[in-house]
Amino acid sequence: MNRTVLGLSFLLGVACAGDTDDSKVEDDTSGGNNIDDSGNIDIDGDGYLGTEGDCDDNDATINPLGVEVCDGKDNNCDGTVDEGVSTVYFVDGDLDGFGDDASALSYCEPPSADHVLVGGDCKDADAAYHPGAD
Repeated sequence: MNRTVLGLSFLLGVACAGDTDDSKVEDDTSGGNNIDDSGNIDIDGDGYLGTEGDCDDNDATINPLGVEVCDGKDNNCDGTVDEGVSTVYFVDGDLDGFGDDASALSYCEPPSADHVLVGGDCKDADAAYHPGAD
């Protein structure tokens, strides 16, 4: 048997001897990833395994304790994208400054010039009709 392989096998056996905590995640010095005793690897190195609720193990900013930012991703792995950080915009078809309530969608930034922050326009095809009009 090759001496290098034998030496590595011995070192691995010594390193694992007596370790019985299956939930423990340790640094894998060969690649910078974390690995638990069951062989599950934390690919992005954020300290969370996919089995622990990490919904994107290829991005270290996305994990169960991640901070939600407006980027189209579920940064905190709660199943909702951009909650609490996006804004509701309404399509303003007649450009009177009021949008159609039925067109409400959440965005990080206004998607185009015909989107406004105020809804309530009951006839969005005619600028003469909007909240506050005579």
